[in-house]
Amino acid sequence: MNKTNLMFDVMQQEMQRKKFRLSRNYAQGLMTLLHIDPQGKHLIALLGEGHESSNLDALAHWVYQRLQQSINNRIPSESALEEFRLSLISQLMDFQS
Repeated sequence: MNKTNLMFDVMQQEMQRKKFRLSRNYAQGLMTLLHIDPQGKHLIALLGEGHESSNLDALAHWVYQRLQQSINNRIPSESALEEFRLSLISQLMDFQS
């Protein structure tokens, strides 16, 4: 593997870690906002793939998938992240009704 490919791989891995952390943070905030029990299990079947162990894991997975679709490999701006956050809240509110 040449140096350019190695640097690209490292950058890709760092981007994935940042997306995962952002997804987890958004999921925790959404759970607080919507009064969802993070340790509950009722969101696993609705939002997850079945391997998650809690509502928090399922919601973090769901947020991560939406984030992947929304920003792909771009670094999002603050306004793009705010728009994304509002979209997530709207989608979750639709699930609850």
